[in-house]
Amino acid sequence: MAAEVVTAIKTVSALVDVVWKVWELTGRYRDLRYRLVDIAEALEACEVTLSVWKTRWCIRDETSHAYYEFLWSQRGWQAIQHCLEGVDEISKLLHLQVNGMIGTAFLYQGHAHPERYNGEYNSARFKKVMSRVDRHMSRRKRFLSAVMFKADALDQQLSRFEKKITTLERLSIGHVLTVHPNLQGEAVHTLHIQARRRVEIQIRQDERNIIKGNRKDAGSLHNAFLGCDNLDCHLALARVDPAARRLSAPTSQLYFLLANSLRTTEIHFKPVDILNARDIRRASRSLAEAYTATTASRRDKATDLIPPDAKPGEGFELRVVDRSSLVALNNIAPLSILLARQPKFNARQMLAIAVSLVEGCHRFLGTPWLNHLDTSNVRGEQDPDSRAWTVMLAAAPGNRNVTQALAQFSSQAANRRRDLGHHTQLFRLGIVLAELALGSLVSYADASPDPRAPGVSVVMRDYAPGERLDAGDIAGAVEDVAGETYASFVDFCLNTLQDRRMIQQRDFTQ
Repeated sequence: MAAEVVTAIKTVSALVDVVWKVWELTGRYRDLRYRLVDIAEALEACEVTLSVWKTRWCIRDETSHAYYEFLWSQRGWQAIQHCLEGVDEISKLLHLQVNGMIGTAFLYQGHAHPERYNGEYNSARFKKVMSRVDRHMSRRKRFLSAVMFKADALDQQLSRFEKKITTLERLSIGHVLTVHPNLQGEAVHTLHIQARRRVEIQIRQDERNIIKGNRKDAGSLHNAFLGCDNLDCHLALARVDPAARRLSAPTSQLYFLLANSLRTTEIHFKPVDILNARDIRRASRSLAEAYTATTASRRDKATDLIPPDAKPGEGFELRVVDRSSLVALNNIAPLSILLARQPKFNARQMLAIAVSLVEGCHRFLGTPWLNHLDTSNVRGEQDPDSRAWTVMLAAAPGNRNVTQALAQFSSQAANRRRDLGHHTQLFRLGIVLAELALGSLVSYADASPDPRAPGVSVVMRDYAPGERLDAGDIAGAVEDVAGETYASFVDFCLNTLQDRRMIQQRDFTQ
């Protein structure tokens, strides 16, 4: 590993020197000089970052692998090695592309001088070549056009290099804090580690009791929905006001958008005591029957439902919502289609949708509804009057490849005795938040069968296509567009099925 880091640092350092020397000899090309300054500064920043990383983590040839496995764990050490291989590979590609830019001048020095660039830079030789190019205007124009085109390609590769180095830093810090959670105070300052920001939401005890009841009621209603063949169902996850300073307080009432072949209606479900407050003989025993009775009755009249798995006395009061926001929301395209049409939301829209999803998923975590969490099942819109965002979730299959990978990981021998229901739902939330921030949908997921490096990685359609990405890769990319707090939450969600300690954690409902 030390050899790869040293090679990459030396390569980038040499490229910085060469680019500055070329800059000195291209005085007639103002636009090219600006680009060369940007490239040289970016390369120098990468060189400094790699050197600091090497010093911070004591990367030396004589250091044994056992030390790194103790520091980062075996899985973390393997992930960092793979990342370093990528750093080394991209540094070599950068070297080839810089040589290609320099070699462009040799192509336009004229037919009388057929020599080509051999990859060894010489200032005197390059100065002669540039003087030949400068003699004719046609050569200057063709040279400038060709070299700027290659500079664009170099910029793209340089962006990949910067993201890979960022991922390397995040992996190093993340794994050391995972393996050594007590590394705080003076120990942290000794290693010069900047820990991830931790976001905590304080929930009062009365709100905890309401959320606990929401989860129980939502699970009961999902079981009732499974018994209906010709009924489509959407659950209102959350309603968030961007101007508010805190999340909206949870209530015991649930809102659903139900639809059959005749009509689509928003229904308000309120848990009630059927034995003491209702005529149990008039209560419906199926959701489809209760829906038909509710929509056929007067607006001010309620109907009752007793779910199949309800305990004695438990039931729900159903009423039609007069001013429905979910009916209009049903006409909006799901989030997956919006991302395909308009990959980037503005920051306010992205955060409003993300906060709505996080609030709703916390409220219904552990219920079967979140097994449907997918961008193809999420719809959200801002009310033009109240400026509040409403997000609802359809009870429909999502990305089949992701669902199969999660089922495959849960059925592996090491995980059969574990209940990974909360883990898979949080992982789904992490995928949706990452897709929302990056504007790129997940193509498929892959469950690793290796017990030494367990986890589910994903492949995104437009971001690094074809490359398997883990939590560190995705969080690094998300941080560039959405900030540290958003990226840390995505990293937490995805690590529920990638980090060994989080896989072993039993409960995330607090």
